Amino acid sequence: MSEKFTKLLQRIDSVEKFVNARVKPGSALIEIRDNLRRLTQTLQTGKLRVNWVSRFPVQMVAMDNFINHYPNLLSSYQFKTIPFPQTLEKTQTIQLAQLILQPSVTTGQQPTSYKLSLTEKISLGRGSQCQIKLSECGLVSNYHAEIIPILASGNPQPSWEIQDKSTNGTYVNGEKVLGKKQLKKGDRITLGYHQFSFKSPELIFEFQSSETKVTQPPQYDQLWTNCDLFCLVLNPSEPINDVEQQLIEKVTKTQLFKFVIVWDTSTDNLQSSQRNQENIKRLTELINRQNSNQLSVFETCLPLQPFYADFYSTSSQTLSRNEDHLFCQVLNNLLNQQAEDILKERIIKEYISQVSRIEKFIHEQKNKLKTKNQEIVTTGLTPQNIPALKQKINLKLQEINQNKNKIINEIKLSDFPESKQRFIDPQINNSLLHKIQCLVEQELQVKKDGNQLKVELPSATSGFPIRENETLHDYLIRFCQFQVCEWAKLEWQNILWVYAEGGLQTFLQRSQTSLKLVSGYPVNLSSHRNFEVDKLLEDEYVKPTDSPQNPANGGTGRLAMDVVRIAMLGGMSVVGGNPIPLMMGVMNLAGANQAFFQGQKRQQEQQIIALKRELSGHYKAIARSMVEKVSRNITYHLTVTDQALTDTIKKEVERISSDLTQTEQKFKQYQTQLTNLEKDKAELLKILKGESAS
Repeated sequence: MSEKFTKLLQRIDSVEKFVNARVKPGSALIEIRDNLRRLTQTLQTGKLRVNWVSRFPVQMVAMDNFINHYPNLLSSYQFKTIPFPQTLEKTQTIQLAQLILQPSVTTGQQPTSYKLSLTEKISLGRGSQCQIKLSECGLVSNYHAEIIPILASGNPQPSWEIQDKSTNGTYVNGEKVLGKKQLKKGDRITLGYHQFSFKSPELIFEFQSSETKVTQPPQYDQLWTNCDLFCLVLNPSEPINDVEQQLIEKVTKTQLFKFVIVWDTSTDNLQSSQRNQENIKRLTELINRQNSNQLSVFETCLPLQPFYADFYSTSSQTLSRNEDHLFCQVLNNLLNQQAEDILKERIIKEYISQVSRIEKFIHEQKNKLKTKNQEIVTTGLTPQNIPALKQKINLKLQEINQNKNKIINEIKLSDFPESKQRFIDPQINNSLLHKIQCLVEQELQVKKDGNQLKVELPSATSGFPIRENETLHDYLIRFCQFQVCEWAKLEWQNILWVYAEGGLQTFLQRSQTSLKLVSGYPVNLSSHRNFEVDKLLEDEYVKPTDSPQNPANGGTGRLAMDVVRIAMLGGMSVVGGNPIPLMMGVMNLAGANQAFFQGQKRQQEQQIIALKRELSGHYKAIARSMVEKVSRNITYHLTVTDQALTDTIKKEVERISSDLTQTEQKFKQYQTQLTNLEKDKAELLKILKGESAS
């Protein structure tokens, strides 16, 4: 190895070891390391590199055969045939994405499709500035979220991610988005709440395939990469085409040592062919116009026909021994005069280029770490405040649990019992028992019809219509069920939003605000439980039973039960909106009950009043039973919700604590990596200075 290469080889080797010590799978440093190793190998061989190219396959084979007849050139040069650049056309499948807004009261009766851009983000929200406007959806923020396209280098298939910008949150497949989330085909995006409703719209993320033809222009730079001489083999009988012209225009702007053009004179007599002479002249004029860098351009003529693959002649042997041929003389002169200088100059340029790539890599890595660090800082978290926040979050958990227990106890022991008492207090207007009493004692009509007793109930009584073929008992049971269900639903809404200064949902909102220790850090507390009271009472059917005689009312209690029991066998019909008669049956008059049919009018009215009072008392007892059953269920449901709240809050606090710990570790990791990069930069600079000194 020449002494000129020894120091340069040491320098390249030092940088290559520096890079190799920092190579990781998939790192850009792998290519840099391999390039440095290739430079080392080139220096060790000490050969100049010659690349040649031609659009004529016959001439390319002939050039290979020609060079193989010159062993001294093969021992001093590396010859490489490069494929001629071509314009390629291929079919490329691109996945185009769209959001499909699901229909609802606020978003329309039909799904709405929105195509996503490959280059620009799409905004969603109630504000007029958003591309996807959801102005009627109450839980959606003015600027709720963004859909951002991601185009990775080298990957023609784009992807998209969603970024939450809202107060109430953005959910993908029911899970809250914390910052950004990459979308997959079929993902359900819900805005404002984890379940789809008219207030929280839902969009489906879908792909749509599209095939397009892509034209890839010729790649020229690879033709002269890592070479010292570039050789273009031409046929003088053919004018240069557009690709050859662009190739010549580009190569004249490079830093190559020499550009060689070889004309194959085998196809025709170069001296006698005017067409050949004109083609050569046009090319020479083109080179003179384009060669602004003063690239050394050498044109020569070679009769390559003896070296064609199908040409069998001893003339090739004669020509191969012609050491004075002009083309060979040029290459031999380079070896004798400045081959080492040419090689060294190219290696130094490539070496400097690789060092620049290393410096760029270190700089980009530092910027990426700083960007990641800054993304965390924008949430309000810093390495200094995380330890204090971790202590504060545990104190907040104790405070929230105390408030929750206070609210639950206030609802269980005060608000709900008081509401229940008002609902069943017969002395309060519009209470359930008061409504039953008015319905039975005031609206129920008991009339004498000969020796028969008829009970009539107006069809539109109390605003609660009677169904066709419905017995009196069924009607009163259904009336009680309806009233209890409506009350229970209202009670659960009061538990969620009214009782104890705002209910459980308001408590959740206050807790979420309390846990939001820094403005930009996401907190997700959601707990919604529906109270299905309808199913609880839909099979409830309490039939009246015999009750002991009540001495206070003269024994009318059993009579009332007898009447009701008979009523169960009676029928009812609706005719033209007239009152609905419920036949009570015919009762034989005997013993103590004979006065009911034969006594005076006053005595008859008293017994009718006693009958209504007994009926009222019976259905009041049924109503109380229903209320008690529903109350127990509400209390149980409240206990379950209490535990769910405890679990939800605990889980969220644990998540926040875990995130804080991970974020603290990320800060330390980023800082360590930044420190290492600074050390790498200093070490590389030290190596380079050492090289300069040498």
